[in-house]
Amino acid sequence: MSKINHFKGVLFDLDGTLLDTIGDITYAINSALIVVGAEPITTSQCKGLVGRGLKNALKGALELKNREVTPSQLEELVPQMLGSYHRHPYRHTHPYEGVEALLDDLAKEGIALGVLSNKADSLVQPIIRGVLPTHSFVFIRGDKEGWPSKPEPDGVYAFSEAVGVPVDQLLLVGDSEVDYYTAEAAQVDVAIATWGFRSRERLLEAGCRNLYSSVEELRKEVFPWL
Repeated sequence: MSKINHFKGVLFDLDGTLLDTIGDITYAINSALIVVGAEPITTSQCKGLVGRGLKNALKGALELKNREVTPSQLEELVPQMLGSYHRHPYRHTHPYEGVEALLDDLAKEGIALGVLSNKADSLVQPIIRGVLPTHSFVFIRGDKEGWPSKPEPDGVYAFSEAVGVPVDQLLLVGDSEVDYYTAEAAQVDVAIATWGFRSRERLLEAGCRNLYSSVEELRKEVFPWL
């Protein structure tokens, strides 16, 4: 972390950072796997597949289960997965311990809060409304046609413009190497959670730094004035 106590805006990843969504993601992917007769994946296996959008997670699950499909077959399976997820977007989803208190305290300090996810925007919006309804995010952006996804820096720049805060006063908080690479591309400070979907070992192997094992540790080290 290059500086401390200077952030005017904090941009959060969603899955594995703010919310534990792995149960619902796993269920949605398995609803597509069953169509091709593949064995279901476990939540542990699913954690290693997410981060670059649900379509890529499904592709990874098919490869994990040794099911070869053509690009057109994959495209046919995606609606099955997304349809299942839209029907049950947050049945098993919940915030990580300490997340809601952190969001409340950051908002009280006048810090602009946003969410940037590679999950479909049509899922991100209802999940946040359903699971974090009392928190005021001034920027919420999921994956949508025409919007470059992480690790492209465009979403960070869009947040910066939306809240009127220069990138050197922003912090990106995520849980994967994708988030870390996004921060590098945008040249913003970054904090990476190991309480989410990636192990500390995998994150270190990917070159990630500024790792935090809990929301409480993040709070004490990065936001000590709260």
